[in-house]
Amino acid sequence: MDRGRSPWGAYVRRRMARTAWLGALALAALSARGTAAGEYAYPGNLSPRTPPSWVAGILSALTSMPNVPNPADPSYLYLDASSEIELTVTSPSSLHILAGGISEYGPVSNNTLTIENAVVSYTVYGGITQNGDASGNTVTVVNGTFGTLGTGVGVYGGMTFGGNVYDNSVAITGGNFYGGVFGGAVDALGFTTSGIVTGSGTGSAYNNTVTATGGTFHGLIIKGSQSSGAEAYSNYAEIRNVAWVDGPEQGAAGGTARAGNVRDNHLLVSGNATFDDTSNVRRLLAGALIEGAGGSSSGTYSASGNSVTIDAGTSFGAGVQPIQVTGAHIVDPPAGATATASENWVAINGWSDLSRAQLSGYSVSGTAAGVTGSNNSLFTTNAKDLRVQGISNFSYYEFALPADAKGGDTIYTITGTAPVDLADATISVTGDLGGGNNPANIAGQPIILFNRAAGTNTAILSTGQLNQGLSLTYAVTPYQSAQTNGSYGFTLSDPQINPNTAAFAGTQVAQLMGVGLASDFLAGQGYAAATLSIDDEYAAAASTRGFASLRDNYYAQIGGPSVFAAIGGGARQYLLSGNSAIHMRNASLLLGVANRDEIEEGRITYGGFLEGGYGRWHGEVNDVRVNHNDDFRYIGVGLLARYERRDGYYLDGAIHVGGIKTAFSGTPAFSPGITADYSADSLYYGLNLGGGYRMVRTESLLDLSARFIWDHIEDDRATIAGDPFRFDSIGSHRLRLGGRWEFSPDCFVNPYAGAAYEYEFTSSSSGSVWGYALPETSARGATVLGELGAKIGGRESLCAWDIGMQGFFGKRRGVQGAIRFETSF
Repeated sequence: MDRGRSPWGAYVRRRMARTAWLGALALAALSARGTAAGEYAYPGNLSPRTPPSWVAGILSALTSMPNVPNPADPSYLYLDASSEIELTVTSPSSLHILAGGISEYGPVSNNTLTIENAVVSYTVYGGITQNGDASGNTVTVVNGTFGTLGTGVGVYGGMTFGGNVYDNSVAITGGNFYGGVFGGAVDALGFTTSGIVTGSGTGSAYNNTVTATGGTFHGLIIKGSQSSGAEAYSNYAEIRNVAWVDGPEQGAAGGTARAGNVRDNHLLVSGNATFDDTSNVRRLLAGALIEGAGGSSSGTYSASGNSVTIDAGTSFGAGVQPIQVTGAHIVDPPAGATATASENWVAINGWSDLSRAQLSGYSVSGTAAGVTGSNNSLFTTNAKDLRVQGISNFSYYEFALPADAKGGDTIYTITGTAPVDLADATISVTGDLGGGNNPANIAGQPIILFNRAAGTNTAILSTGQLNQGLSLTYAVTPYQSAQTNGSYGFTLSDPQINPNTAAFAGTQVAQLMGVGLASDFLAGQGYAAATLSIDDEYAAAASTRGFASLRDNYYAQIGGPSVFAAIGGGARQYLLSGNSAIHMRNASLLLGVANRDEIEEGRITYGGFLEGGYGRWHGEVNDVRVNHNDDFRYIGVGLLARYERRDGYYLDGAIHVGGIKTAFSGTPAFSPGITADYSADSLYYGLNLGGGYRMVRTESLLDLSARFIWDHIEDDRATIAGDPFRFDSIGSHRLRLGGRWEFSPDCFVNPYAGAAYEYEFTSSSSGSVWGYALPETSARGATVLGELGAKIGGRESLCAWDIGMQGFFGKRRGVQGAIRFETSF
């Protein structure tokens, strides 16, 4: 069995989903429908029938109680519905026996009984057969009384004496029960039309279910299934808010076998399970039972993979009698027989009142000679301050600590006389010590797992560290007090920062990258949109060839200020330090007004603009994606200016300021189950400075440039999974060197291509949580940029368009497309 996981969780959820379906069968009537095949299959009727003699014989054999009803008593009722039958029960009626389907030689299947407010004097079967399989039969009890004290009445989903019993179920929401309740049963008794014979009783019982969410049980045990000799496996019982009183035996089991094997049977206990203390009876909650008293001295038994789960909030009521909570229980194994109990487990989910409980991987009634156990486990999840009578027969202990665990806490306090025997045990401790807990309250004193333990010198504590929230980790060291049979637990080291918190520092980097997108858009598309028509005009002034011949009347056309706009978007990946990365998809918008003034040396273009953008992002730390559904958005304003000389040299610059908000939403992969939803909202500002030279030819222009880009994000604070994070301010310093070649074969479409080299000098994030420095995350490094596009219109009209695409390789990777527009007025 994989010790890194608790297998009972998935099984219980699957069974709970199934029992929810069964609950929908409750009706305010008694009804039956289904099929029974074989020589003796009795059609359903709306009135009682007189049973044949073999039915009377089977009833006599099934009980040792007195006052067995006369077989001719008309209060017997047998229903085998070839078609749907509903029988309304007026309050209250008395029935001696009720069978949804009954057969001597064939299978009985898919019968359904629903009982509400009926007084039932004898055994109830969803389906019963001598030599066939009993499968898919269901009994649902909303309320009712089944027998009286000393005259037990059993409730069976399905019963067979010579086949298998499977997929049967009993669902109970209330009532009084004086006999056992079984999802399915295989027995060694049999019958003929002339009386009682011994059946084979060698069939298997599997996939049978009992769900009791209320009711009072006057002794006897609730069983997912019972088999007289063959295997019982994959059966399930669930009890919630039930009470046991009076009778000879109290409790529940997932599945049982008499002198047979039991495996993969499961019991779930939740709510209040009350046991009375008026008599000295056995109180048992077991994943499975082997009732070996019916076996031979040479028998061999096996109990494996069975479990009991106690959910949070369970209470066994006031009293002093102990309750055995065990993965598997072996009853009175015959002398000379051998039995093994392995891979069974008990699971404690959350805090419950266990002060009357004895927890065991397996247990034995009678002599334990010949009984051995191995690899049985105790799982304890999200619980501390548990008081139990004792803990025994476990090889593995797995603890998932509660979020409020801290130094000085005790998980289990043993109130009985025997300490926990940890000789050769393996102990695993996992879990989250809780975001929002000050580390000063966690480390220091030991966390005690057991207040009294023996054999601890050979125990193996397999866990190396524990997490606190998403931010800190602690190394774990075994601890044992000096006294004999003293406490056993572990101590925690001083906290260390979890290296995966780089994911949260990455949010600052993501904000910076978002501002960087705004700066790139401004440096590329912003200037180009504002000066979309100027390049051609200065080409005309600088040369009498090519460009000049096309621009004779342009000055007269462009007039006063111009409105410009640019819209673009794309996808980029930013490679960060530590095998981390940020992936972004974005859309950007820039809208502004520019004016152009002619001076003696050339021309100045200047203006103001509004910018905004939106994008989605996710991050990776150590090659593991740690979040999802994250976004960023920014909005800001700025000023730009560009000075161009007629000899081809130019200078430009821009400033912009605004706000950016970045969200982190999801469950990090390195701390599953912990949600980290927060947002960072910061002020940003930036500066663009550049210059270059344009070489004009007859039908082309080469633009060589250098540009410095500086962006800055202010600091921010956030509470993430309860831990207080501080993110320091972060800045980016980039230098870009490049060139663009533009070709002008005609006066309307000018294609262009360009390339640049860029180096990021800083962009390192920093911050702290609980005063401990976060790991730095940096995008420092080189990127190569390439672009392709075309200018359309502008020379003979007042409107011009620029459509282009950029690609990024290196520290930044991806593509971005853009459309720019300019018009004059």
